[in-house]
Amino acid sequence: FTVDATTSDPQSGVAQVQFPNVFGTDGDVQASAPYSHGYSWNAGETTSTAASVTVTNGTGATSDASFTVTRDVTAPAGGTFTYPDGVQASSTVTITTPNATDAGAGAGVDSSSAVLERQTATLSAGSCGAFGLWSAVTSPDTVTSGRCAVYRFRISDRVANEAVYTSPNVVKVDSGAPNSSLDDPGANLRGTVTLTATASDPGGSAIASVSFQRRPSSG
Repeated sequence: FTVDATTSDPQSGVAQVQFPNVFGTDGDVQASAPYSHGYSWNAGETTSTAASVTVTNGTGATSDASFTVTRDVTAPAGGTFTYPDGVQASSTVTITTPNATDAGAGAGVDSSSAVLERQTATLSAGSCGAFGLWSAVTSPDTVTSGRCAVYRFRISDRVANEAVYTSPNVVKVDSGAPNSSLDDPGANLRGTVTLTATASDPGGSAIASVSFQRRPSSG
């Protein structure tokens, strides 16, 4: 993170700005504007403390401005992440994303970091093939017939602690009707008649059932 200091002294001028040590010996003394100093923060750091930037003018007089460093290694949490599960005929998928919060001493949620992502795979005989790479999408999303889709939602706080929301749900889109053909049983039938047919599902969700129907003759 970066600490910026804005200061002025119209009489004797600003001689220097001293940034404090926060994580060891990482302070700095600067003699000219702009006054700005960066500090490195990592997940293993345990420091939570108040610190002060000290400004000295040309006569040696000083003035302090304080800031507080608070340890935050916890990602945002909470909210509901969900989307449909199973086979559907519609190509439209609506995803509910969570309203995550950064509770306690958190740095606050960085809403600009939020991203909804999708992986897709081929749908065949009711099963999904190998899923591809994650790509960013928006909700509602459009999934092509004959494809599977899974989603995740990522969001970070203002110090880059990231939460990743996932779901076991798998969307399977099959918007096409199956194909079928009835084998000709022949003419002039009597007694028990055996009927045979072939069926396929180009949409990929597989054949659920095949039924045979008859219509009595009008004669």
